[in-house]
Amino acid sequence: ILSIPIDILPVFKAPAVQVLTYYPGMPASSIEKTITNRIERWVNQAPGARLVESRSVPGVSVVKVYFDSLKKDCSSTCAF
Repeated sequence: ILSIPIDILPVFKAPAVQVLTYYPGMPASSIEKTITNRIERWVNQAPGARLVESRSVPGVSVVKVYFDSLKKDCSSTCAF
């Protein structure tokens, strides 16, 4: 434990993406129906997506996508 480096902004390679969408004034139920559910369907089609979490609150949609561990060779499936 004494050899673990300490850094104020450590490098963290998490295979995850968070999509934030803002629509000020829109109720949470409308955010979920028109934005969150659609984003969930789209990101579930991404190669390697294993878990999708979401939250809809008034004016904001948050969708988190967790992927299987990153692969070194994804040239046929990645769109970078």
